[in-house]
Amino acid sequence: MISAKIITIGDEILIGQIVDTNSTFISKQLINIGIEVSEILSISDEKESILNALNNSLNKFDIVITTGGLGPTNDDITKEVFCEFFNDKLVHNQDLLLHIENLFKKFANNPINDLIYGYGAVKLFPKKNLLATKEFKVDMTTSIGAKFKPKFEISNTTQFNTDPFNAWRSAFRECTKLSSNIIDHNKQIDDSYRLEVWCTRGENRRYGEYAILGAQQGRDFGTHYRNNTDALRKINDWNWLKEKFNEAL
Repeated sequence: MISAKIITIGDEILIGQIVDTNSTFISKQLINIGIEVSEILSISDEKESILNALNNSLNKFDIVITTGGLGPTNDDITKEVFCEFFNDKLVHNQDLLLHIENLFKKFANNPINDLIYGYGAVKLFPKKNLLATKEFKVDMTTSIGAKFKPKFEISNTTQFNTDPFNAWRSAFRECTKLSSNIIDHNKQIDDSYRLEVWCTRGENRRYGEYAILGAQQGRDFGTHYRNNTDALRKINDWNWLKEKFNEAL
């Protein structure tokens, strides 16, 4: 029987921040087609960990599947490590980039400072076909075909300002990212403009004063810890954010 190994990459799995559902799904799919999963390994986002896992798997399994480690932050180095392992290089494909941007295109409005974001997506499906679906296997973020038609218009307002803490938290996290340049490939001119808007506009909106306070503190935090990945990861710790919020009041 063909043997397979699954390697999940990401510190968030090792520290229990998220549950590794990818391996469960992949294992079921492999078993369904007669492939035995002999080993599942979770490793950190570190170069040596990834290289060691690949080297140790090279001649022991017929198939090695990796998942994770492909986010937009500086600590996600999987692509570069794979290039080193296979003695290859990354290639920029502009046509593919435009295709992906269209797949995810949807505009959302910030209710405090009126900045426009293009994250997420609103998908419209044939109602009868969708309701009649018995088994759903399509990943909406990756499996949309040629009939997809992007709609370039604002579709919703992201209501993060539901209370003082959520307004502060959203602004703090966003401005930490903008000021620390933690997101690779972002345009720094655009980041600087958005950072300025977050920190200065919308005081008269609902909980706007809390958003501006969070934005200013996030800007200072991101600037101070720009090269400290461990510190920057704290913006994903809701308890730590709550403590920072209470200290700010």
